[in-house]
Amino acid sequence: MGPVVDVAVMAGIIGPLALLVGVTLLLAAGSMWSRRLRDTGETVQGTVTDAEVVDSDAMNADHAVALAYRYRYDGTTHEGHDGVHPTTWDESDTPTGSADAPAVPSEYREGDVVSVEVSPDFPDEGTVPDPSFRATFRVAVPAIALIGLAAIALGAWLAL
Repeated sequence: MGPVVDVAVMAGIIGPLALLVGVTLLLAAGSMWSRRLRDTGETVQGTVTDAEVVDSDAMNADHAVALAYRYRYDGTTHEGHDGVHPTTWDESDTPTGSADAPAVPSEYREGDVVSVEVSPDFPDEGTVPDPSFRATFRVAVPAIALIGLAAIALGAWLAL
């Protein structure tokens, strides 16, 4: 016969641990939401100065668009560089008969106007919002919060 596990002792260990994990997940979700998804600062118009399709490091995308852009904030011109993952690549963006990467999507070509989010505290660090990133986080962050709440509920139940 193997070792006997005292259920009360295990519940006494797992309960507080689950509470700790749940609180940590809720705090992490709140931090991600406020830093990445909430609209902070101002949105200004910028102009794309260069764009090219590159291989993406993201798990859910093969390609990204590397952008260079110029924007004006509070009377000063700034330059920025960002990578964005378009949510769609339409057929007109893909060279006919090409096995290579698709062409730069029409909304990110040189001379096009893009929205740039600028923090008044760091005006030289403006960013072009990544539509794919925001869509993913709008699902992932609430899921993390729900898992945190479930862990808290489990911990509270085990503590009873």
